[in-house]
Amino acid sequence: MKSLKWTLVLIPVAGLLYWVVAEDEPIRSDIELTKNVMSPVSNQANNPFQTKTSQTNSSITNAAPAAVAATSNGQTTTLSPETHAQRETLTQELAELRNCKQTASCPIDDSDPRASSFLLAKQLSEKLQRYAELHSSNQYYDQQTAQITQDYLTYPDGHVQSAALDLMQEQAPNTESAKVLIDALQSSYDGKLMKQAMEELQRYPELEAAITELFTNHLQTGAFNLAQELAKNIDDFIHANNIEQYKALADSLPPRSAKSKYLKSAILEAEFGLTEVNP
Repeated sequence: MKSLKWTLVLIPVAGLLYWVVAEDEPIRSDIELTKNVMSPVSNQANNPFQTKTSQTNSSITNAAPAAVAATSNGQTTTLSPETHAQRETLTQELAELRNCKQTASCPIDDSDPRASSFLLAKQLSEKLQRYAELHSSNQYYDQQTAQITQDYLTYPDGHVQSAALDLMQEQAPNTESAKVLIDALQSSYDGKLMKQAMEELQRYPELEAAITELFTNHLQTGAFNLAQELAKNIDDFIHANNIEQYKALADSLPPRSAKSKYLKSAILEAEFGLTEVNP
């Protein structure tokens, strides 16, 4: 039977009602209409019964799952599939740059014998900054974030280490990352990096013994600028349980050296604070 011209027909499909306009065409059965509406691969141009809802549901079903992790304050957060894909791309780009010597794909700058190394470090630092910005804007930090941090804290370039330290400072305290940082600083000559690291190390009182050992070693035999920067900013690390160790160290340093003066000043300030606490 054919419908009358310009007939409106109300068809129930999956609990919803659909109006269908028919012009001298046979009205198809409910079963056929349901098949056309619900098919995820039907073409809307050829199938007037396909809905945007079915297309949207298909896209959601095929999308990558959102990643879930904790924020720096311990709350749960997620990454959208798009942001998750951006993160995976950045992670892959970082790995490719770090391993570029094995694949003969390192960036080249022939202007100076060390220019290519500086260029590689610059690109790694920029990728780490983008990685940190992505996580900061989403307040998303997980085990991969911690691992990336640890991997680049050990990179033999101060700019890359500083970028990794920026990323570390955004995260909740991570003792394993702090241990990696302390080990990396043992061989550092970078005073600016040491100052930045000291701000982070204040969050790890449980590692005080290892931190004190690191500082005393550098004050005794470390690079001039690093030792001076360390002594200038050591105030917050001198406590009742290590002040005698620092006093002995100060007495062993060249008396007119800047690091000796800074250290002795910090010790006096610490002693004054201890006197106020325990009069």
